[in-house]
Amino acid sequence: MAAAIAAPVHLLGQTQPIESLMAAADVGVLASHFGEGFPNVLAESMACGLPCIATDVGDAAQVVGDTGQVLPPGDTKALAAAMARWEDPAMPLAAMGQAARQRVEQLYDITSIIRQYEDMWSDLVRLTGD
Repeated sequence: MAAAIAAPVHLLGQTQPIESLMAAADVGVLASHFGEGFPNVLAESMACGLPCIATDVGDAAQVVGDTGQVLPPGDTKALAAAMARWEDPAMPLAAMGQAARQRVEQLYDITSIIRQYEDMWSDLVRLTGD
């Protein structure tokens, strides 16, 4: 099996800056079985304008929302089928990528995250009376 995928796979090791690699991709794929909290790689891919296919682990479904596709973890056939469907030239990847970028900008930009933390801490202080 390793020989079958050897030709299209390039192991690059640690690479900086990641933006140049993301720009060469058509989609982001997160195929985790478990162990993801907030999967940064999804948000990073989406910020680079990539629509994503992800397994439903951690916050992946919340991050992707309706801008990509979320599949059950461990369902390799569904993952392969989704990836094959997304190879179709009729798939609106550019529009999906733009929607993904807008989602990340709206929900996860640093100003928004700071505001959410401040609101949470203010609510906690108010509720405890301190």
